[in-house]
Amino acid sequence: MTFFKHELFPSLELNRIDTDDGRFYQLPSGEKFKSVTTILSSINEAKIEEWKKRVGEEEARKVSTQASRRGTAIHDLCEQYLLNNKQYSRSAMPVNIYTFNKIKPYLDKYVNTIYGLEHMMYSRKYKCAGTSDLICLWDSVPSIVDFKTSRYEKTKDMIFSYFLQSAMYSYMVKELYDMDIEQIVILMVVDSSDVLIFKENPTSYYTELDKVFL
Repeated sequence: MTFFKHELFPSLELNRIDTDDGRFYQLPSGEKFKSVTTILSSINEAKIEEWKKRVGEEEARKVSTQASRRGTAIHDLCEQYLLNNKQYSRSAMPVNIYTFNKIKPYLDKYVNTIYGLEHMMYSRKYKCAGTSDLICLWDSVPSIVDFKTSRYEKTKDMIFSYFLQSAMYSYMVKELYDMDIEQIVILMVVDSSDVLIFKENPTSYYTELDKVFL
């Protein structure tokens, strides 16, 4: 098992609140900021509605629930492994361990110093908040790393909202900790194939942040 070096940012102690209007984060000051994912959900809303009509509400609900549980399980495995927990897979289901084992070699090879794991952040400029999967040196480059699971292969054109989400987290790191994030890494594990890795420069999305979040 690889041992990962940690230089973790201090916890910001945000309170995550789920409502009928989406997810919010409450700051220690009492202010409530809407979550990044809730704001970005509107980008894919039309496509999701089309899919629901095509497969039916019941099937859509079933698939969404399964995908959510699976995604959470894989995120938990990644987090515990990167926390150097030797028992990281002890209570995990075999199918989720199998999926995680596709990701593990990339973590072992590329993750250097870790600054944040499931780290809550916010931006006062954009009045939003969120939780980043991983903030680290990826192959020695300061990066926001996002773990995704998918039933089928996706292209870069299909995951614009993923890049936008990570770009916002990159901006938050600069705003809160004065660290320049130079790279977005989307690590996507696909059922029918190996892991897909997408990389982008976060600053190339900063003008889009103004359009979506302001």
